[in-house]
Amino acid sequence: MKQLTRIRLINWHLFENTTIDCQGTTYFIGINGAGKSTILDAVQFALVGGQRDVRFNQAALSGGKRTLASYVRGELGTEGQRYLRGDATGVAALEFKNPDGTFFTHGAVIDAYEDGRSPDVTYFIVHNASLNDSWFFKTPGQLFDTRAFKRHLENFALPPNASARVFTRLEDYRVHLLNRLGQLKDSFPAKIVKGLAFSPLTDIRSFVHNYLLEENLLDVKTLQAQLETLRHFESLAADVRERIDSLARIEDLDKERLANRRRRITNTYVARRAQADVYLDELK
Repeated sequence: MKQLTRIRLINWHLFENTTIDCQGTTYFIGINGAGKSTILDAVQFALVGGQRDVRFNQAALSGGKRTLASYVRGELGTEGQRYLRGDATGVAALEFKNPDGTFFTHGAVIDAYEDGRSPDVTYFIVHNASLNDSWFFKTPGQLFDTRAFKRHLENFALPPNASARVFTRLEDYRVHLLNRLGQLKDSFPAKIVKGLAFSPLTDIRSFVHNYLLEENLLDVKTLQAQLETLRHFESLAADVRERIDSLARIEDLDKERLANRRRRITNTYVARRAQADVYLDELK
């Protein structure tokens, strides 16, 4: 089983340069506003990616709206200073340990802009290598932006047997990540997003439908065709049963006919034998 071993957050809301070590089951405990949901949102974004697909701050009871840009720029919400940073680059990365003792790391480097432009995101996966800050920092305290990070990591001198892939398309990143995590189904990202909604479990039926069952669209035309086919075979089966009953009645009548015929032959034989006996007596 693959185990999450480290979470790396750089310029992610109030986490400016933080590494969280994870051993087995990890609990995030603290008062409201301590940053628990902030950490979980970083994990969510590294596993799911895509600004449209993630749902930030679901784990917080307050349910305040957060965005990728507000996380990287460090939204404060105060009157004097709304954001902690102007144009900024952030990192959300996860390190996993494989069953054979090797490691792999994946995540995203994000550029967020003060002028309100949509953030630029570069995703990455490094196989057979532990998390390394040299991938992200060009000098102490200064990060590569997304474009420079792509060039840097693709040319980085990794350990033997290690390799790095950098993705600008979310679809490519997901395909490789799901395969790297153990050939997971395409529904895995959606389940991660749903699983972070820490609402009280009050409806078992909804829980089963939302988290356990696969989401399949209802194809009415196919169902209608299948229903018509079922009705056709039901009609055909009824017709066959009727024919079988008719054949059974015919068989019974034929058996009765044969029995009557045997009785007639027997009776005829008995009658003629009796008549022959009479003729013999007369001749004597």
